[in-house]
Amino acid sequence: MEAILYDTSALIGLSKKTLKGYTTALNVVEYPKILKVKGFYPNARDYTLAIR
Repeated sequence: MEAILYDTSALIGLSKKTLKGYTTALNVVEYPKILKVKGFYPNARDYTLAIR
């Protein structure tokens, strides 16, 4: 089973509330709104834990 790795330009164009796939830390820095979408790894909880 292959997982989808979304880049920033794809994330900006998405309007769904739930997606399955991965993104990178750099993509989250460039487009932080993606943390509101459910189904991504790493998610908002992972980033909060990482900065502690």
